[in-house]
Amino acid sequence: MAAPGPAVQPPHLPTQCTCDKCGRASDVFAPALSRKPSAFAMRCPLDGCTAVRAHEFKDGAIGPTINRWRESYLEQLRLQRGVLELVADLVSGAIELHLWGQTNLDTSAKDPAYRGAAIHLRVALEAILGGYVLDLPEPVRRRTKLNVMIRRIEGGRYARSKIRAGHRETLVTAVKFLRDLGDTAGHPLLTKPEREIPATRGKVAEGLESFQKVVESLRISGVTS
Repeated sequence: MAAPGPAVQPPHLPTQCTCDKCGRASDVFAPALSRKPSAFAMRCPLDGCTAVRAHEFKDGAIGPTINRWRESYLEQLRLQRGVLELVADLVSGAIELHLWGQTNLDTSAKDPAYRGAAIHLRVALEAILGGYVLDLPEPVRRRTKLNVMIRRIEGGRYARSKIRAGHRETLVTAVKFLRDLGDTAGHPLLTKPEREIPATRGKVAEGLESFQKVVESLRISGVTS
């Protein structure tokens, strides 16, 4: 009786996956036939959709989309339209960049992805504070710096209907972390070195958690703390 030959790899067949953003399904091919557990990221292949999706790859098969950070609060923000819809899109961009950084095998691509995610969160923060919490007209928002917005909130100069009772301290702590994370990503050096927070995988993940705390500290229809 002949000795058994080498194990046959599973055929390179596609898996049909549904995009979280556009809601349409498409065939996705695994990046390799290896059975080593891993993950990979790709852009949605469908026309008109630019979402980045990350998939688990285990036992030679494509698993579900990795969407740990796609919390329901983002969809609730989109339903509000206006500045909150913009905020949701910016946070989604940060999530996608964070996924790129985690799944990209090229180490030189990780730093730009994490820096980009941190900056997306910084821009989203400025939009939600100026456009929602303080409700500043656009011309005023253009000339009001983020630190000025933070001082106004710390000093209680905002509409009480926008921040949940007892949540201001939690809000301010999360806001300052996001500010420092974004400022560090966007500048080679900060005036105050103690404020520097490098945009690493872990710190961006903490930033995503902090942004959720910001949103949950606010009174927004459909969002619960």
